[in-house]
Amino acid sequence: MFCLARIGKFETNSLFVVINILNTIAFLPIYFLCICQSAKCQNITGRWFGRITIPGYNGNEYHLEVSITQKDSLVSGQTKTIYEGKYAIMKLQGIVSKNKIVFTENEVIEDSSPNKAWCLKSFNGEYYIDTINNMKKIIGTYTGYTNFLHNRYSNEYCVPGSFILLQKTSTLIKDDEIFEDSILSIKKEEPLSLYGSKYGISYLISISLQFEQSTTNLSKSSTKNLSKILNCLSENRSVKITLESHTDNVGDLKKNLRLAEERAARIRQYLVDNKISESRIQCRILGPLLPLAPNNNEYNRSLNRRIVVKVQGL
Repeated sequence: MFCLARIGKFETNSLFVVINILNTIAFLPIYFLCICQSAKCQNITGRWFGRITIPGYNGNEYHLEVSITQKDSLVSGQTKTIYEGKYAIMKLQGIVSKNKIVFTENEVIEDSSPNKAWCLKSFNGEYYIDTINNMKKIIGTYTGYTNFLHNRYSNEYCVPGSFILLQKTSTLIKDDEIFEDSILSIKKEEPLSLYGSKYGISYLISISLQFEQSTTNLSKSSTKNLSKILNCLSENRSVKITLESHTDNVGDLKKNLRLAEERAARIRQYLVDNKISESRIQCRILGPLLPLAPNNNEYNRSLNRRIVVKVQGL
């Protein structure tokens, strides 16, 4: 079985064509986040307020403000994370699916504290309408995939956790009241053992493998990481993974997507050759479509030439 997503014909300068590419990529969920009532669908455009909770860190919470614009199944906007008076503002991009939303912070655009490490996160949540309390909710979990410190992005691991976002549907509700009365519904009741097992595995193999430019050759620094991935999969035989394959944005889009396919296939074959069942490995081919850092210099582009290993089901 080949670990390749089949890509149709496309051109590089059309947003609609990019959307079509996304819709054809294997295992990438592209849908619409619509709770349809009387032939009308909800839209999550607007400003949301909430919290991020980090399990195992004495219940530490970060205040979260999110501004979202939804167009069809795509969302964009900004997040503002606040902790102890310090904040970072980041760009977000994502997709929506029925009552689910997935979005990723992909660039820091303002940082009030260069000495503090900020985690860029991928959010996976579910959307609800609370008609009793006149508010909308997005509740779910997140995983961190890179750090931003001293104006530089790095592949440092970020502890995963849970989040809640709220938006009032009535002008009678003040934002402060939403926080006081409803933030308690955040998933604090989830036992830390959940994060100690599933997210412990995520910690071990949510590792970024870097590649040399325009090749399928791993960078020297990633060789040890590949061994860690193999060891973790060998010790946890029930775990299934997805290889998310990314490139920088240099060159033709079609060639970059093909290169991302070839890199994923090479890593997959390495694992299979070392007695990891191919049924435990899936691939998601993203090419330059979801950069980890802005492609504005060689250092950042090297971070974007990567494969991220994610545990399925988290």
